[in-house]
Amino acid sequence: MFQRFDSEDLFKNSIKSGITLFCGAGFSIMASSINGKKLPDGAGLLEELKNEFSDISDYNNLSRACTKIVRSDKASFYKYLEKRFTVTDFDPIYMNLTKLNIKSI
Repeated sequence: MFQRFDSEDLFKNSIKSGITLFCGAGFSIMASSINGKKLPDGAGLLEELKNEFSDISDYNNLSRACTKIVRSDKASFYKYLEKRFTVTDFDPIYMNLTKLNIKSI
């Protein structure tokens, strides 16, 4: 027989047993990198990469642009990504994640 849970019970049971976080591009919008700029989403990253790597200026697809850069200048690309995504500041609200029983991300 099916047992009905209200949403609060379901939430509490899920938290106790462990949850999986599905984080999209917007997850990190409240974090900043070493240069003080907020972390970009995919579209923002593509525009930044176009400014940094002129050979992809006509690309409209992040995946394809990254593939092109890796083939032509992998070391510079990885260096750029490491610098751009090294988080130096974030909203304290992210610390709430440490209170959760996270199974996977």
